[in-house]
Amino acid sequence: LKDCFPALDYFESCGLPYVVAVNHFDGSERFDADDVREALTVPPHIPVMIMDARRRISVVETLLALVGHALDASPE
Repeated sequence: LKDCFPALDYFESCGLPYVVAVNHFDGSERFDADDVREALTVPPHIPVMIMDARRRISVVETLLALVGHALDASPE
């Protein structure tokens, strides 16, 4: 998780909408979305997605969350 902080800092400093996607795969340590949010101090309005990048539907759901968040964050 410590490797995530530079990316989070970049997106926040630029004001870009983002989601946090946690890729669970065989043999990886499992994290709960709430634990990730707390560990990374991710604000409540930022989606934290638990996904498996090998599964197409999981990737689609994560991308839809990003697009939805970007639309919600953009002025009308």
